[in-house]
Amino acid sequence: MPTSLSDRIRLGVAWALVLLPQGCQSVQRDDPRILRAEASTRAEAWVDAASLWGDIYRDSSGEDRRAGLESVRALAASGRPGVARSRLLEMEGHWPEDAEILELLGEAHEQVGDEEAARDAYLHALRIEPGRPYALARSGLLAGDLAGASDEAFGPAGSLAMLRAAGTLASVDAESLYRLGLRGAAAGRFDEAFDAFRTAIASGELSTHERIEAAAALAPDPRTIPWLTAVVREDPLHTRALTLLGKAQLSAGYQARAVETLELRRPWSRGASGASGASWRSCAAT
Repeated sequence: MPTSLSDRIRLGVAWALVLLPQGCQSVQRDDPRILRAEASTRAEAWVDAASLWGDIYRDSSGEDRRAGLESVRALAASGRPGVARSRLLEMEGHWPEDAEILELLGEAHEQVGDEEAARDAYLHALRIEPGRPYALARSGLLAGDLAGASDEAFGPAGSLAMLRAAGTLASVDAESLYRLGLRGAAAGRFDEAFDAFRTAIASGELSTHERIEAAAALAPDPRTIPWLTAVVREDPLHTRALTLLGKAQLSAGYQARAVETLELRRPWSRGASGASGASWRSCAAT
């Protein structure tokens, strides 16, 4: 799943609590509901926040963009993605060329399982703002998942290439980067896949299994040695990590270290002997 809709909206609207100019708000600051809604949002009391922001949005005849986005955030955080999607569809009617709203709408469609509608929304956002990293990543992944939807520009490999060229990989959530990396590696675009995996791993959000799968997708690329070394530090007897690490070390020309690493897979080398410990420290220092 992508990063939560509530977390993504948080990035777009949190500053509005302190920075939005007075003249940009369609509801006056002296409306007591604003203060209560802001307090509920800060306290993550999402049911109350959804109700208050929703009332403010409706009372503005759907013209208060900030209240609309805040209500969507609260609805998503309180486990009501379908209602959040309905609100975003309504907001799309008021702001049909708002790339942020369209991108959030795409994510809301995904969360309720409507992948075709999600990709349409992401592509619409990209037509307005071609460089939006999240929309690029998600539209590319969906193109790979949907039969007949892939194309050169916005398929997984094309999206990954554009994100890498623009230097915006770090703006994409780790799960999407991981999946794009797998797609890129499968398509033979190993440098692009490596950059996606490296960025995702650096976030600290990938599981041990995902880090190993990333290394396996690029095997026996020596650039995966630090990832696999980290796994072996956490679990010195992880057979698959040791195998991949040994092969990557061989590919890098570290034959002696590779032999030591691969020897650690054998049952007799898994004891707490000094020789075994020394061998592991040697390979982990690679």
